[in-house]
Amino acid sequence: MKRIILILFLNFFCTLSFFSQVYFKNQVFNPHSAYLEIMGNARFYSVNYEFLFHDYGVKQGIRAGAGVFPNFFIANKPLCIHVTSEYVGFWLGRNHHIEWGGGVTYRYETYTRNSTEKTYQFVPPTDTIPVYINHTYKSTTSGPIITVRLGYRYQDPEGGLLIRAGWIPMFYLMNREKIVYDDQQISNNKLPLIKRMMNFGVSIGWNWW
Repeated sequence: MKRIILILFLNFFCTLSFFSQVYFKNQVFNPHSAYLEIMGNARFYSVNYEFLFHDYGVKQGIRAGAGVFPNFFIANKPLCIHVTSEYVGFWLGRNHHIEWGGGVTYRYETYTRNSTEKTYQFVPPTDTIPVYINHTYKSTTSGPIITVRLGYRYQDPEGGLLIRAGWIPMFYLMNREKIVYDDQQISNNKLPLIKRMMNFGVSIGWNWW
């Protein structure tokens, strides 16, 4: 029974693939798109532009974007900057598509903490006065993130509304953390590989000729 179900499923998929290729390869899509992505490649959000360099057959394109996130929700992490680039491809029907891709995101995140140290200075002959010394601790983390995409895309070949939703694993490679205390660098360490497998993104935007 399981074998019959598997054969029927494969037959259905092959038939769907054949007809969708014949139909889809004749559809020419508008090459320009702009969209806002929440989470996804830039972790928090990004504003993106995409260009299809292959707008017929299996559609293929490149996108670039950036996000600046003044993070008021995590203590002492006031700023996160992400710049993204990605290859994208999609295929299946007229409006509803399977989408895949891969890219690189560069991140820059800061962590700053200010503190004040109270000391006392001796003033001859017998007096002391309080002296306040300000200290600044700053941690900077930066480096590339490799991203992979698999998801759903809504896009009409005649343009208009564009919606994307995908699973986007992220791999933090060769990232470095630099720590500066009172303008003196005290460490510059290479971070181990970090994998964020449960990362997702949703995009909404507009497509035009």
